[in-house]
Amino acid sequence: MTISKTDRQTDRQTDRQTDRQHIQEYDVLRALLTLAVVIGHCSYYTIQTKYGGVYLDKAMAQAGVADAFMHRSLSFFVRAIYSFHMPLFIALSGALFTYDYTKQLSQLLVKKARRLLIPFLFAMTLVSTPAKYIAGYYNNSRNILSDIIIGQYLIQGNTHLWFLPTLFCLFIIFFLMKKYMPAELSHHLLLFGFLTLNIISSKIPVVLVANISHYLIYFYLGMVFEKRRENFNAKVTKGGLSFSALMWVTFFVTEVYLGKQEFLIFRLLEKIVEICTAVMGMISFYELCLVLNEKGAASNYIVRRIDRDSFGIYLYSDPFNYILISAVAEGGIIYSLNNNLQAVVLFVSRFIITLFISILITVMLRKFRIRYVC
Repeated sequence: MTISKTDRQTDRQTDRQTDRQHIQEYDVLRALLTLAVVIGHCSYYTIQTKYGGVYLDKAMAQAGVADAFMHRSLSFFVRAIYSFHMPLFIALSGALFTYDYTKQLSQLLVKKARRLLIPFLFAMTLVSTPAKYIAGYYNNSRNILSDIIIGQYLIQGNTHLWFLPTLFCLFIIFFLMKKYMPAELSHHLLLFGFLTLNIISSKIPVVLVANISHYLIYFYLGMVFEKRRENFNAKVTKGGLSFSALMWVTFFVTEVYLGKQEFLIFRLLEKIVEICTAVMGMISFYELCLVLNEKGAASNYIVRRIDRDSFGIYLYSDPFNYILISAVAEGGIIYSLNNNLQAVVLFVSRFIITLFISILITVMLRKFRIRYVC
């Protein structure tokens, strides 16, 4: 049987429509995860690396200012969010990758470079690095250029943009796996291999390689989940959401406890529990988004706006935290950070200001039709 050109075009149109339907189901998830990223970026007082940093906590200690209880509580809350939100972002990418019909590696490289590497270089060069420099991130550097190149562009230091080159590499790896991996290869064997890489990833000195090793398992779980998503959705209940949330909290508390132990066996258990925490957090958060979606959250203006601008918010929100922290350290506001109300005001201010600026930049770039960077 031969397939006509018209039939092939119809199939491609059907595929694209199916993709859009599946993407729409993830709108609430993407919007809430984006807000979780901004919340996470608005809680830190200190970043310490060999390639620069900010040290608000040291300035507080030197001034005799104790950290407020509310900030410590917010930091613990953010730690709980961090237990699953980046694995879930990676898993979401894996789920959507199941609908990528790119046939040639060269085409995938070009497409993902435009979507991931160009924004990485643009945001790093024109926003993130200048903001860090202005904020005094490199005040203690002996070689600023070297620290910028190694710490930021080669992501050996601290940069929120690490996600982009990591995801680029994951797309390439799984494209090659889909194309060349023997079909009879056991899924259990793959999971065991990815689990092993995750456990040893913290010992890998090259951050990009460590990130790839750490997140391979979550990208793969996203691909596996997408094939079973509709069956999963049909079984989700409010009782199921409560159970998965309880399991996530239990695993998270256990992970925190194990992290305080010194014996090697506890360290190994901590890594295994860390994955369980991430998976249960991912499940409970996804179930929450399903419940919210049933209540019409996907059609809410704020949700739609955050979802639409989610990539730009991720790219451009965090750098301005450095400037705000610098202003706090140099403006005398630091003396009020032992006050619970002031600590919350600073957190909320950082959230509103960085979110607003990132959306504004995104809208302006889109208005001037600057492609690939918003």
